[in-house]
Amino acid sequence: MRRVAIVFRMDQRGGVQSCVLSLARKLNEMGIVPELLWDTQPLWQMLDEQGVRATHYPLKFVFSSRCIAKLPDCLRRLCKTFNIVRTSRLDKKYDFVYSFDNGFLVDDATPHLYYLSGPPLLPQLEIPRKGFAGIPSKIVRQVYHHVLSSGFPAYEYHKDSTYVINSQFTADLFLEAHGIELPVVYPPIRLRREREPFALWKMRNAVVFFSRIVDYKHPELVVQLAGSFPDYEYVIMGGVSDNRREYVQQLRALAATSPHNNVRFVTNPTDAQVRGVFRTAKFYVFPARNEHFGMTTVEAIDHGAVPFVHDSGGQREIVPVDGLRFGYDEFITKFGELQRKPDAELFGIVDHLQQHIENYEEGRFQAKMVSFACLV
Repeated sequence: MRRVAIVFRMDQRGGVQSCVLSLARKLNEMGIVPELLWDTQPLWQMLDEQGVRATHYPLKFVFSSRCIAKLPDCLRRLCKTFNIVRTSRLDKKYDFVYSFDNGFLVDDATPHLYYLSGPPLLPQLEIPRKGFAGIPSKIVRQVYHHVLSSGFPAYEYHKDSTYVINSQFTADLFLEAHGIELPVVYPPIRLRREREPFALWKMRNAVVFFSRIVDYKHPELVVQLAGSFPDYEYVIMGGVSDNRREYVQQLRALAATSPHNNVRFVTNPTDAQVRGVFRTAKFYVFPARNEHFGMTTVEAIDHGAVPFVHDSGGQREIVPVDGLRFGYDEFITKFGELQRKPDAELFGIVDHLQQHIENYEEGRFQAKMVSFACLV
């Protein structure tokens, strides 16, 4: 049996984790049980739900990933610099290594593939905050580039390695930054291909946000919508890591000030909870700027929701309709225009986009990832 390793943390749910699960499931079909490399045990329940078989090899980091997850952003990035792992120091050899983490250094003798989903290899997206708030980030960046990068190249482009990247948006940024054109392998979506009858669909009455609940994805704008358009139910759903719990509490407090009591939270949802919420969603709102791709937008469309997303990043590829994308200064106005459209017109938009997202079907991702490894 071929010995294949996949490098990434699988102790939580998320977009990259979905890519790992899809890849592992394809390897299983080929008779390969991959080994998951990280310093924490995988969330075995998540693997079981997805029908994935895998083993685990514990890596040893200088700073544990659980501790790093609790740190502020700039300190987290600095500490991750030292969590370099080289395959030459492992007591196992692999026929192929898939790494979703750029700090895992694969020796030249081992065939491998890096899958990129954005920073820190894209300097165009590393924009510090303005004023004093951005000073720590600027300091960390300078320390890394001028002191640490030569010995701990956690955020460098490994020129002798093979890379793929997750969207045309990020591929264009990579070409601009490094002069290298990387193949695009869109993340996988397990499309349901179930089309709800119009008579049932028009009964939906929810506006849903689904992503990691963090400040830079701007879920507070969903609360703003709840105050402006009170006839809908608003659901803020997504993963919450330890270092974001305080932010979510602040967001809950903000939602509680709304006189309409029409915002609810679903944190760290199971797959069943996600499906249940999406069955009620008429609109899916994603306010983050420069999202690298947008797997949850594809999932929302697949479940029949009309997307309303920021006019930037990979979202432009997923939602190629101007009226469904917004700038922050027109957020409320454009949503008002969208939600006033007749249900029949909105249903037609959903049908059009559901045909478009066939481009992101899981089988395409799996076939490309396996072909790079020459496993077929």
